[in-house]
Amino acid sequence: MTQANGTSRAASAIFRNADEQEERELKVEGNLPEWLEGVLYRTGPGRYSSNSSKTNKEGNNPHSFEISHWFDGKALNHRFRISGKEGIVLYRSRFACSDQMAKEDREGRCSTVTFAQPYDPCERLYTKFKSAFHTLANTQKPESASDANVNVVIRYDHQNNVLMTSSDNPTLQKLDPTTLEPIQILSYQDFDPNLAGHLSGAHPAIIDGTRYNYILKFGPIPTYKIFSLDDNGKCKILHTIYDAPSAYLHSMAVTETYVVLTIWQADITNLGLGIPLKNNVVENVAKWNPRRKTVHYIINRQSGKLVRKIKSDPFFCFHHINAYENDDASRIVLDLATYEDTTILDAFRMELLRNFDVDKLPRTQYRRVVLDVSKSEGSNGSLIHSRPPREQFGVELPTINPLKAWRKARYCYGTYHTRRAETQNHFIDSVMKLDLDDEALDQKANTIADAQKHKIWFTPNMIPSEAIFVPRPDCVEEDDGVLLIVALNTLTESSELVVLDAKTMKQIVSAKLDCVFPIGFHGTFAKGID
Repeated sequence: MTQANGTSRAASAIFRNADEQEERELKVEGNLPEWLEGVLYRTGPGRYSSNSSKTNKEGNNPHSFEISHWFDGKALNHRFRISGKEGIVLYRSRFACSDQMAKEDREGRCSTVTFAQPYDPCERLYTKFKSAFHTLANTQKPESASDANVNVVIRYDHQNNVLMTSSDNPTLQKLDPTTLEPIQILSYQDFDPNLAGHLSGAHPAIIDGTRYNYILKFGPIPTYKIFSLDDNGKCKILHTIYDAPSAYLHSMAVTETYVVLTIWQADITNLGLGIPLKNNVVENVAKWNPRRKTVHYIINRQSGKLVRKIKSDPFFCFHHINAYENDDASRIVLDLATYEDTTILDAFRMELLRNFDVDKLPRTQYRRVVLDVSKSEGSNGSLIHSRPPREQFGVELPTINPLKAWRKARYCYGTYHTRRAETQNHFIDSVMKLDLDDEALDQKANTIADAQKHKIWFTPNMIPSEAIFVPRPDCVEEDDGVLLIVALNTLTESSELVVLDAKTMKQIVSAKLDCVFPIGFHGTFAKGID
């Protein structure tokens, strides 16, 4: 085996099946900041194939199947208790849908509607149509945790002292904050019976303790209901949109005055009926149309009135970096991690990720869109392009100091790929600190080397996860804090918790695991939990 092939195999370790881990103390190298006290929670895919051991007379396993897309991996939740005062890190993990996995082991197929798992053409067409109409009519939550493929984001519910996971549908799952045991399946209909629908944002926009999200209901006239939900469970439907196409929208934005729902191009075909027919979302995303504009709906978050509907150039997006307004609320600035089109959805298939080549992955673009909402009530607003899309600053899984969320922030931290030859087969190879005040972002011809204000944490043998920013108590400067990253060491084929100084992007601590932590999606840091 060549060294390149060996490195490739090590790099793909993040996409292997993982096992649950009982709580144990990790080996810490370096000195944890004394003020760093709390729990890092992360979630993401942890299993990509069934574990059925049954075989037929020919010695084959008819119940074995492979998950074909990264987004469909079975949810594995992780807990890192970090104590700077004690100098310790405790780790444990637990699957969120063990009943579902056991069912799929028995049946040899996925038991839920997925993001991209290919459907079985051998199933009877009548059964498919019956299932499709039943799914579109029934928007209630699943009956048990075995039916919830919760695999995207973790939020901490301070009022009830529970974790809450969510995905790109209206289903929520409560977890015990200590054991990670699934407690309850909810849907947004539990907060308001009028919030029936089929898709919802995995990333609610949270400002001043209130979450803002949408519910999309398929039908001849698709409807988006924009709503707010506070920590006391009080829910309010702010506005309903009737004139927008059904689209897969992973996130949305708020500012101090506005809620912004940006409907980029990921349009769902055939009234959404094809999703339960094919059991997945991706095969029902329409072919890219370069003439279909992005549409931004700007809604007053107090009154619920539609203030503006503004169009911009076509793009696809998963994540907002941030959004904020100017002093008189006449302009809204949207910073986004975008793509030229939707080909990225197929680029995350497991076959490609396990044999990764960065040159075959569509490049993320940092994009800033400025919306002018200063015109009189009832008139159309306008669009101002302040910056061109920039691939050389294209970060993904972006995060900022949470104290600056949805208000003007200078720094963004995101996963990045340097395109170096030695990390060609690494899914991600670095974390970038992007200075959003850098005038170089406004220039059309520029390389990352020319922009001295930006910093990158890069270690040749490490594949990092999304970074979580934890501000220092009573911090004054925006970048005064640390970044928590879980990275795969391709030399040891094991993972470790890495703590970076957010100002310098230098590593200060690592806590070693003796197992592979699958590269996950998102996480949160919670204080006040033992």
